Amino acid sequence: LSYDQLQSNYVEGNTWYFNGEKITGATSSTYSPQNSGSYSVEVKVNGCSSLSSDYEFVVTSNEQSVNDGISLYPNPVAEGMFRVTFSNGNAGRYDIQVVDLTGRLIQQKPVAVGNGIQVEQVELNNKLAKGMYLVKVLSNNKKIVYTDKIIVE
Repeated sequence: LSYDQLQSNYVEGNTWYFNGEKITGATSSTYSPQNSGSYSVEVKVNGCSSLSSDYEFVVTSNEQSVNDGISLYPNPVAEGMFRVTFSNGNAGRYDIQVVDLTGRLIQQKPVAVGNGIQVEQVELNNKLAKGMYLVKVLSNNKKIVYTDKIIVE
């Protein structure tokens, strides 16, 4: 693993997955993610196969993060809460998750989103250690529609 690339321990027999879906043509020992989300690699060697654990990869930039009409602020988080704005017009039920860097779910907030712009406030557990976390928004069918990192101060 480097900062912009995922790596398998095997030179051949690799198949990379993004959010549980096979990435067409991704069979090299390395893969450079273009989107934030869960990545895994399946390795087939001598008729045996093994699937890795999911790895949460976050594509970062200096620009405000906006995925599919969803944005997060403030970041860094200093007051024990952040807000998620839904402006995509995709009404439905979503889960806002806070996950540590090992992929462990820290907290989850279910929300019902209407057709207009909607802001949801997420209060963080006051026992949450300072550091970096991932915020994921999952659609009703549990597909990740947004991922970003937050810094808790």
